[in-house]
Amino acid sequence: MNSRSWKIRIQAYKVLYDIKARKINVLKRDNRMKMTKEEFIAGYCERSGVTWEELSQWAMVLPCDCEEDDCRGWVMVEK
Repeated sequence: MNSRSWKIRIQAYKVLYDIKARKINVLKRDNRMKMTKEEFIAGYCERSGVTWEELSQWAMVLPCDCEEDDCRGWVMVEK
């Protein structure tokens, strides 16, 4: 691949990244990416392979407003 085709490819990736970033910001601004506390807990337990009863012995869920692109609005913290 020559240098010109690499530059074109890099520019295309930048455009796609910018489109994705704008879409995430719009979704986040509209709170369409957020989930309920119960959905967050269920997903966390499923991925961890534990029940909420087990998890709640040492952890708790708090609202999160970190503004990261993939934030779902909740954070699991140790008690």
